[in-house]
Amino acid sequence: MPGGLGGLTLSRHRGAPDLGIAAYKNYLTGNLGGGLKYFAAPHVGFRGDYRFFIVRNNDTAPAFFGTETRYGHRVQGGLVFTY
Repeated sequence: MPGGLGGLTLSRHRGAPDLGIAAYKNYLTGNLGGGLKYFAAPHVGFRGDYRFFIVRNNDTAPAFFGTETRYGHRVQGGLVFTY
């Protein structure tokens, strides 16, 4: 099961001050997930992927973003063509 560790940055761009973002703000993030590929024919297949994301809390976060730890899920699928 692959995973990753990284960061998320809120930037003070255009309407950001209206949302309470006065300066750049960084958050520690991580994810876990996996995927599958299945080939129904030699050059045509299907793929699916699931990811679970975590964004760590920050007590000085803007009100719209919230100060609690955030969790998210992403499910993707698609066709695979090889040649």
